[in-house]
Parts: sequence; structure tokens; C-alpha cells
Amino acid sequence: MKIVSNDKIGGILLSISILTRNQHEEVRRAIESMLFQISKENKEIEIVINDNSDNLETKHLIENNFLKSYIRYFKNEGERTFDANVLNAINHSRGEYVWLFGDDEIEPGAISAILKIIKNNKYNFIFTNFYIADQGPEKPVVNLNSDEIVDNGSIVLEKVANVLGFISSNIIKKDCLLNINNEKMNKFMGFGFVNFYVVLHALSLPGLFYLCSSPNVRAHTVLVENMTEKYKRDAFRSFVSDMPDIIDSFKGKFDQKSVKKLLAKSFGHIWRGELVGNVKRGDIPIKRLKTLFKFYWSFPEFWIAIPFFLMPRFVNIFFYKLYKKLIANSEFIKKRISKVPWF
Repeated sequence: MKIVSNDKIGGILLSISILTRNQHEEVRRAIESMLFQISKENKEIEIVINDNSDNLETKHLIENNFLKSYIRYFKNEGERTFDANVLNAINHSRGEYVWLFGDDEIEPGAISAILKIIKNNKYNFIFTNFYIADQGPEKPVVNLNSDEIVDNGSIVLEKVANVLGFISSNIIKKDCLLNINNEKMNKFMGFGFVNFYVVLHALSLPGLFYLCSSPNVRAHTVLVENMTEKYKRDAFRSFVSDMPDIIDSFKGKFDQKSVKKLLAKSFGHIWRGELVGNVKRGDIPIKRLKTLFKFYWSFPEFWIAIPFFLMPRFVNIFFYKLYKKLIANSEFIKKRISKVPWF
């Protein structure tokens, strides 16, 4: 598959392109969070639903509830992988910018705020901050003191790190994607992480990049205990092996210190997730430890974390309960821990 140009409709600045599969109620929630922000006269925005479902529930939802001129629906046929849907979402978009969006919600006032940013300048990429639904908007995932405009993609890697893999935070100028190396990109099709490749391509180009400090998205995450084994396996692979491989395909485009910081931060999320799995469900698969070693043995953070994997489970349970108690009772300690790359 490849990213292609399409006929832009004069005046459409922003395409909010929703990717979904068998989650029609989540699609309803996402669209409803957008509708009250879009007036009937607004010709600058379109909502595009890219449906990978193996049923017709989302199709019927749109036909019965959301027949509006600025809402377009596509039922994907043939290849229905997540990666294929990412490219479909980009190709179906007719706006100057495409906001890739999952089954999350847009915060009140976010659409007008993003339009204002787009109109004020021409950015290659806009990062929209977000918060986890059960934590509240006062706790954005990325801590930025204020909005920032940078002219170097490496700075974005450092400031945003592995959060760039969260699809609903990415707004990309579509013209920046028309010269993407489709052959190289297709090597990562099927990984479930091609959106990260697309973002890195936009960041590798000369231009300006905008980072929003305030959260514009309310993210609905899948709790670890509710994840299927396939979901857990795919998420582990994406952030452990796929992320370094994708970054490596842009060798020379980003500062190596920035790349190291991104991967160190990613490793922090990975090993903590595995440790929580150890505490809640039992032993960590040896295969995963071998994979962590393969990609992160040269990182000091790996050797700091490895003793936790080797400890008896009851010791990790004790440390986990202590950690939860500390961060629950002290915002200062929580902030200090969040700044430790390997944690």
C-alpha cells in the first residue's frame, strides 16, 4: 500500500480521520464529542470514519444517526489490518491536515484551538496533548510548561518520546506525506505500528512542529487486566522491537542523543508493564526477557531494571505496593519518579 494524493476540497483545513474496528459505541462517543464543536456552516472540517469492522454495526450507526454533510464513512474491504486502516485514513482525508484518531474523545474547545494553530502558521506536525480518562485533564500525559514551536524533529522526540505512538495525538500536514518512501514503509506493514513510521517521516522533514501543552484528547485505554493475550503481545512487540527498528530506518535524520532518550523512556514503560504483569499474573515469559536483552542490553537502564526481574515474586509485590502507596500520598515523589528515564 502507499500514500497517495487526492482531490482536496477547497476550504477543508482539517480532516479528523477516525480508525475503528468492531467498536461502534466507542465511535458514537468519539463523534458526539466532536459534533457540538462543529457548526452547520463550518466548511473547514470533515469527520472521516474508516471502518475495519467485520460486521455492519458501525455502518448502521452512521447511517441512522450521523448523516451530515461533513461526515464521510468508508467500510474497508480486503486487507483489514490496523496498518492498512492507518493508510486508508490518510488517503480518505481531503483536508490540508489529517488528525488520526482512535476511539477516544476530543475535549471541548479543542477543534477551534487546533484550527487556530493551523491558520496561524504552516506546521509539518502538531502534537496534541492528552490525558487518561480516569485521571482527569489536570494530569496531561506529557508535561509541557506551555505550548512550544520547534524547528527540529529531534527535539520533538525528546519532549514527547514514546507517546508519539498514541495515534489520537497526531496531526500531520498531508503534503508532508506525499514524498514518503512507500517501499521502506511497507516493510513495517503488519507490525501494527505504521502510524509511528508516518509520524517520524513528518518529523524528519525540515519545517516547524507545534507541541500543545494543554490536553485536547480524553484517552480511553485498555487496562492491563482487560487486555487479551494477543493485545499484550502486540503492544510489547511494538514498543520493544518495532520502535527501534522503525527509528533505525531513519538513521541520520535524528540526533542520536534524542533517539537514546526516547528509547530509554520507552524502556521505562515496558519494564514497568512487565513487572506489573509479574505482580498480578505470575512469572514473566523468558522469551520476553530475551527480547528485552536483545534490544536494550547496551542501555544502562536495562542493568538497573534487571534485578527486579530476578527477584522472587513476593519481593516485587512488596515493592509494587510500596510504590503505589508513595505516589498516592505524595505528588512530589510521583513527579520525581516520572522524571527518571528508566522508571
